[in-house]
Amino acid sequence: MNINGFVFHPKDLPDNYLLLSRFVITCCAADVYPVAVTVKFVGTRQTYPQDSWFQVKGKAIVETFAGNRQLVIEASEIKPIPVPKNPYQE
Repeated sequence: MNINGFVFHPKDLPDNYLLLSRFVITCCAADVYPVAVTVKFVGTRQTYPQDSWFQVKGKAIVETFAGNRQLVIEASEIKPIPVPKNPYQE
């Protein structure tokens, strides 16, 4: 699996997890909404600053947070990328 996005650090996730996010636009800028996938990585959050853009390669696994099972990307590689010209997914 290979995904790109910007980092968000929710307070309720352990230090070795982050959310990789994108904004999705279906019609116009007024209907933009965020989507994110949880990424598990080796290291700490300071390695991946919030709002920085990264490309994540890894495999899909399932983990449980607060009693709920969810999809998580177990990262095998995380590398910084430039902010895309169009940060929205259509």
